[in-house]
Amino acid sequence: MDARKVAEHTNLFRVFIADEFATFASENRHGHFWKSSYEEILTALPSAPSCLEATDRVDLYLHILRRTGDIPNVVEAEFPHAVGAYRKLAPRLDNVHDAGSDHIRLMIRFCFGFEQRCRRVR
Repeated sequence: MDARKVAEHTNLFRVFIADEFATFASENRHGHFWKSSYEEILTALPSAPSCLEATDRVDLYLHILRRTGDIPNVVEAEFPHAVGAYRKLAPRLDNVHDAGSDHIRLMIRFCFGFEQRCRRVR
């Protein structure tokens, strides 16, 4: 991927993460950037390892989990980061109250198969 695309995707991911954290931290609600950019975010997702540090990817995957209820479409090597995102999100899952949150909560727990009290995945 060329440097221009990496820069575009990096900016896209950073804006999304910042927007989601701004409302999630204070209100347990979703940001507004997703509505206009979700297709672009999901299309760019495979480039996340080239664009973001590991901790930022965990945050990216956390907000994608919150929004979609699905495991982010990542390569196998990124799955530990998706699990890390679940671990960060799990204690707050029951506090998210907006449209579709019950369905998303159930899908996330079904996909990952463990509760926040678990220490490791087998």
